[in-house]
Amino acid sequence: MPGEGSGFLAWAQALGELLIQRAVPLAGGGLGWVAPHDRPASGLWQHGLVGDDLYAGRAGIALFLAGLHRATGEERWRVLALAGLTGGDDPATDPGGRIYALTLAAALLDAPALLDDALALAGESVALAQAGVLDGQAGMLLGLLALHRRTGDARLLAQSVVWGEALLTGEDGWRHPTDGLGGFSHGAAGIACALARLSTASGHTRFLDGARRGWAFQERLYDEGAGNWQDRRGQTPVYLDNWCNGAAGVGLAAAGCLAVLPGLADVTERAGALLMDGQTPFLDTLCCGGFGQIDSLLEMGLLLGRQEWIDQAIAQARRALARATAAGHCALYDDLPAHLFNPGFFRGVAGIGYTLLRLAAVSGESEEQLPCVLNWSIA
Repeated sequence: MPGEGSGFLAWAQALGELLIQRAVPLAGGGLGWVAPHDRPASGLWQHGLVGDDLYAGRAGIALFLAGLHRATGEERWRVLALAGLTGGDDPATDPGGRIYALTLAAALLDAPALLDDALALAGESVALAQAGVLDGQAGMLLGLLALHRRTGDARLLAQSVVWGEALLTGEDGWRHPTDGLGGFSHGAAGIACALARLSTASGHTRFLDGARRGWAFQERLYDEGAGNWQDRRGQTPVYLDNWCNGAAGVGLAAAGCLAVLPGLADVTERAGALLMDGQTPFLDTLCCGGFGQIDSLLEMGLLLGRQEWIDQAIAQARRALARATAAGHCALYDDLPAHLFNPGFFRGVAGIGYTLLRLAAVSGESEEQLPCVLNWSIA
């Protein structure tokens, strides 16, 4: 770990070096990484190679390495990122996230051949039963829209409309009065964000109407007493600030919809107030931990021109790094020893490193501001 007081860029590079040390050569010139995997059938954890997905696999790790290349100009990071996107045998996992990762990596690495890989993946037939961003139709929609924006290929917009129609058809499921979920990763905020983005790209107002209904459902989960949105996954009401199922993801989604749904301004203010209190959790990860809250607050500040939110994101990140320096590691687990290594984007060091690169830009250490991955941005 870097020494006390090290900057964001130095920290990001140190995490990149850790990924180099832990890389595993794969057939065909690719690189892989090993992480603990939960095995529900046995109730045990077992180390194994990560998959090819954005969330925990090689696509997300490669995005961080691509970001290091963009921020530093060093060719070795480009070579490693491309190796992280080479090979693999996991075609059915997270197609939307992988399309998005390839699209963004193509820009960060100036590697247009990756767009061909993304187009090939977009052309594969997939069936997705879930509606959410991380596990289903909304994630596929966001991936296709990102690729369409980069390529202008009309076929991708047509495919996006098909996935948008699937979300509208399945509304009774993801907006179910008792079983529907809120939040960005699996619930209404993320789905509504995807539908709003599709409405802008396609010009079809029915998708914007669907986004409005999604936000109406998300707002029904808001508890005035708790001052937060309920996470409905448990048996009792839980109120979280994290990206995946809490206020950070809700605020980030709302900030991305303001251009077409200006009435969501109050949602961003409530979420921003929760994230501004300076309390970051024990975990450092993007999905459930502090850096997800930090990057959400940073992106909300950038989108809305709120310097105080950007400044607070920087301050919170510096406190988190000071804690990691004292401990000798980032805290990546709360159900395993916290020091165990995880290379992934949403639950490991790749995502923390990518956020540090974004913080390096706003704090003057780097001139290259990277797009926010937490909302599937490419610009």
